[in-house]
Amino acid sequence: MSGSIHFTLITPTFNRPEALVNCLKSVFKQTYPHWDMIVINDGSSQSYALAADYLNHSRLTYLEQDSNHGVNAARNRALNWVKNQANHYVCFLDDDETLKLDALETACRLIIAKKVPWLVLQCYLNNDRLTHMAHAGKMDYINDYLYGNKLKKDATHFIQAPLALSFRFNDWVKNGEEWTYFSDLASKSTLWAEPVPVKYNLHQPTGLFLGNMYSKNLLKPFIMKLYRPYKAVSLRPLNLKAWLALLQQVLKLPFRLPQIVVRSLLLRYKSSSA
Repeated sequence: MSGSIHFTLITPTFNRPEALVNCLKSVFKQTYPHWDMIVINDGSSQSYALAADYLNHSRLTYLEQDSNHGVNAARNRALNWVKNQANHYVCFLDDDETLKLDALETACRLIIAKKVPWLVLQCYLNNDRLTHMAHAGKMDYINDYLYGNKLKKDATHFIQAPLALSFRFNDWVKNGEEWTYFSDLASKSTLWAEPVPVKYNLHQPTGLFLGNMYSKNLLKPFIMKLYRPYKAVSLRPLNLKAWLALLQQVLKLPFRLPQIVVRSLLLRYKSSSA
């Protein structure tokens, strides 16, 4: 029965070959045998020779971007290589993250037991804090995470391939804002949460998330602040917290223009001084 579930791990990487090797080691040591992996190098300038033995393995697909497009674009390209089959589940694993040895075995057991298309498990944040889960059971990403308190901080997602492939990450921003993708998933499915840690997240301040997530676009951060509650109320119109957040952002709009002008002047000053 367990052999019916196959996992595809998607791992973008950028200028962190040592971290990627640690990530790959944790995957290749898994006690569960049915998996493959897609690693996408997002235009790194550093050599990845250190990881060559892993990257050339038959269970791993290695893709390279021509330049640094950002983690969201990298994940989207990798999704194009995922098999759209009901017994396949996608797990997003960044290059500075590692799995516990029985992570996939645990995920498989819970997916089969709960019969769910979207499983969310805990992870260790910087080796000390855990993903907050109020309880085990069915949850709604928007009501319980985005504008709720039952599920907080980074978690480990296992998503059935047909659901995972229904949407893409928002590559309008280089990195971050993953909530847009998971909110889209929530328009089709609830999730099942279990307070079981299966991943270590080191949150290294380099590599994938280095640089400006909005590509120095001055309007994007303000638009995203408004778009977040707007998307939430469009999908969950009864969520009072989302409505209050939307109202707050609308009331702030008249004050945004001066901030944009000031930031624009500062950016021009820095460019001329460089």
